[in-house]
Amino acid sequence: MKFEKAPDGSWIRRVEKPPAQARGQGQVHLEATFPEPMMSEPTYTMGPSFEPSFTKPPHIETPPHQAPHAPDHAPWMDLSAQISSLGTRMEELAGSLEARMDQQQVAIELLHQRIECTESHQQEEMMAYLRFVFPPPPPQP
Repeated sequence: MKFEKAPDGSWIRRVEKPPAQARGQGQVHLEATFPEPMMSEPTYTMGPSFEPSFTKPPHIETPPHQAPHAPDHAPWMDLSAQISSLGTRMEELAGSLEARMDQQQVAIELLHQRIECTESHQQEEMMAYLRFVFPPPPPQP
């Protein structure tokens, strides 16, 4: 599946025929259009030897005087900014996960303390019961 930008600025999903049917025939434009802009304009295609290649369809070329924005930087810089943004979001996620793990660790430690306290009280009660049921022998003269 490929996406191409139409002359009106929308995106068109392009469907290819299977390799056996596609030999010697052009590809067909079908499917849905998307009015929102996509990340990049170049499209991914399969070359004649079915090796991947990246091409920019000629019908999406916009003359410089009609360009909505003419970036004064290389396209890879946009990708670099997206990677940087993703890295920042991953760091934020890692921080929130770490905070959550710390909260869980505190909760576990509190539960452990409560269990130890309960065990201690049960031990004391059991010993008191055993002393009551089985009193110590009287002292010997």
